[in-house]
Amino acid sequence: MRKFGITLLVLVLLGAVGYAIYYFLEPKAPNVSLDFAKPGDVFIGKPFALSISYANSSDQVLKNAKFLVVLPPEIAFLGKPADQRVFEKPIGDVGPGSVTPETLNLVALSGAQSFKEVTAKLRYNLANNPDVQFEATKTFDLGLGLPAVSLTVVVPQSINSGENFDTQVKLQNNTGEDVKSITLKLSYPPVFNFVKSDKEEARKNNQEWIFPMLAKGQTDSVTVNGNIVGADLARYQFAASASSDYMGQTYAMDNQTADIAISPSPLSLSVLVNGSDPNSYVARAGDEINYEMKYKNNSPVPLSNLKLTAGMVGEMYDFSTLSASAVFNSITNVLTWTQQNVGDLAVLNPGEERSISFRVRLKNAFTIRRLGDKNFSVKLNLSLESPTVPPGVAAQKTVTISKTETKLAGQTDVKATGYFYDSASGILNKGPYPPKANQKTQYTVHWKVTNYTTDIADTVIKATVIPGVNFTGQVKSNADTKPTYDAQSGVITWNLGSVPATKGIVTPAFEAVFQIEYTPSNLQVGKEVVLLGATELSAKDVFVDRGISAASDQITTFLKEDPKIPSNLDRNVRP
Repeated sequence: MRKFGITLLVLVLLGAVGYAIYYFLEPKAPNVSLDFAKPGDVFIGKPFALSISYANSSDQVLKNAKFLVVLPPEIAFLGKPADQRVFEKPIGDVGPGSVTPETLNLVALSGAQSFKEVTAKLRYNLANNPDVQFEATKTFDLGLGLPAVSLTVVVPQSINSGENFDTQVKLQNNTGEDVKSITLKLSYPPVFNFVKSDKEEARKNNQEWIFPMLAKGQTDSVTVNGNIVGADLARYQFAASASSDYMGQTYAMDNQTADIAISPSPLSLSVLVNGSDPNSYVARAGDEINYEMKYKNNSPVPLSNLKLTAGMVGEMYDFSTLSASAVFNSITNVLTWTQQNVGDLAVLNPGEERSISFRVRLKNAFTIRRLGDKNFSVKLNLSLESPTVPPGVAAQKTVTISKTETKLAGQTDVKATGYFYDSASGILNKGPYPPKANQKTQYTVHWKVTNYTTDIADTVIKATVIPGVNFTGQVKSNADTKPTYDAQSGVITWNLGSVPATKGIVTPAFEAVFQIEYTPSNLQVGKEVVLLGATELSAKDVFVDRGISAASDQITTFLKEDPKIPSNLDRNVRP
């Protein structure tokens, strides 16, 4: 016990001595500090100066010093690329007792009314320890204020289709000084029709206005007039941005958006596809499509001289089968109905509803040449208009539009074929062929899956062996999975999973090969024997969100696809 106590005491003393040696020999950083000077108000998009000083309060010279500043993504170095995050400046030697200020010109890019962290670092060596790099670090929470120039986008909550309306963008100088050379840029919905604007002296084009100066505290605005022809309840977005240029770089001060909706039109228009809601109807290649277009006058006045147009878009339309009481433009594929060919379009009284129909057949086959030939659909772009404008509507005409897209279901094939002579598959079949009674013969079965125009998922292929047929376990596949066999049920299953469109057309098909064997009886002499029942494929068509299926005939000992069996050979079971 005494010996153990002495040993423990020695270990404690050795540890204390080691710590003391480490403590006194470890390189000690001198007294070096960094300090941020709080800037004045910082506005988004307006340059500001940030002062940072570093002080050497030690009695040693700092060697090979470097000054670094790291910015968050919301702040940039003025005149530098916006994604430059680090500023580095070699300093050289920093003498004892020195205090050195550094001033950086920065600009805030975003993050109004928030705090962002800026980090300053000073890296250096000491003359008596040149191999060790020391680093002093200081962080500063920089407060960001309002945009230098803030925007407000004002649009009506809703408009009538085709009605002219105003969009106003207000500019407000939030700084305590003048802001010069401001660019205001508007982004419109693609269907917006520009009519006019005020501030012609500032307008560069229909989307940009240049303000040479916005005095401190001043407000200004731009008003744009135009119209949108859109479907009932459709929503569109207007966007505005204000920016200014400094040192060859453009800096945004504010970005704002506003949404506008299309009010229900005085003239409503809807369509049925083969009597069904177009949003739920799924067509197939070769189908005949009957479009029924219903229109109604919801206004308090008669609407006269109506014109209905239907633009047909999609390569699966077979225009040679088109049947319509309209004028057809075969260059633009647009049908037009007027009172000249449909008398009912002369006048539509208040509350009255009518319809016009036409028929067209879809092509029987898809055209697939490349990987992108997938997800086929046919579209119908409808427009109905009248020069009559109901009271209180500021539009040149009454117009409504409707767009319909009918998706086409894909097509998937599974082909089951049987072989005796099949060395190319890498599986060798044994036994006599034609088969003989009481002698075992082996066969290979190929499952090949071809998928056409839509991606499919959850693909499963199944077939059942006839009683007496055995699965040998020899199986191959060029997919990630292989067929498996359930001996109790006799079902062979291939869980193939996802199959992309054009598989087997543009790229090689998925294929699996497995071996089965069968010993015929004397009672089957002179007969053709079924080996495998019909092969069935089930999957989900991802494009139309519907089930899809395919099947292939049963496989018999006749092996009609095996090219190495003479065509005139009697293939029935022999004694």
